Amino acid sequence: MAEESIAAADKLAAITSDKVSADYAWVQAIRTAPYTVHAQMSDAATILALPAPSVATPFVTGFWHYARGLAMVRSGNLPAAQTERDSIEAIIAGADLSGLEAQYLPARDLLGIASRIVGARIAESQGDGTAAVTLLQEAAAMEGAVPYMEPSYWYAPVQRTLGAVLLAQGRAQEAKTAFETALAHAPRDGWALWGLWQAEEKLGDAASAANAKAAFDEAWLGAPDMPVLDRL
Repeated sequence: MAEESIAAADKLAAITSDKVSADYAWVQAIRTAPYTVHAQMSDAATILALPAPSVATPFVTGFWHYARGLAMVRSGNLPAAQTERDSIEAIIAGADLSGLEAQYLPARDLLGIASRIVGARIAESQGDGTAAVTLLQEAAAMEGAVPYMEPSYWYAPVQRTLGAVLLAQGRAQEAKTAFETALAHAPRDGWALWGLWQAEEKLGDAASAANAKAAFDEAWLGAPDMPVLDRL
């Protein structure tokens, strides 16, 4: 699944141009796809080798920093991850995103979600679980206020990431609630189904765990070893 997802995202980006991207918000939304897919699927070296987008598309550049930030966290280079987060915040504060927002793309909100997710993963790696959860709750609230769109403006339910962070802290009941919330919006999300299965097992509910596993097995198309907490 990883190879197919990355190939599809790269194909989407390749059929557009910098000129068209600068004029149309929906095209820039498409061009973020390779960075979100790589952020979830690829190893750190692959992500860090991705070329920077055009300076004419700061919104897309923000997603490049997002993928790099998560890669730096996974590599253990937290200062570099913070630098990537700072770069996202600089785009939010200083880039001219008004053209995108005039075309109903909530650019600053989406970059705010990205920044908070990177920040949460940094905090988690520093052992500050409380800060990580707070940042993800903020990101989830921002996602909830983003206008409806198909496909969704944000590529994956933030509640899924929140569930992963809670589960890693041993807060299985709260994690279960987060995964269930994610699944209410994306019922066949294999990543969230896997998380729910893990939470049910931690809670010792054998019947619910079996049901969650069956739903995961039916929905999942990827490698059996792919779902891990730091990719949710």
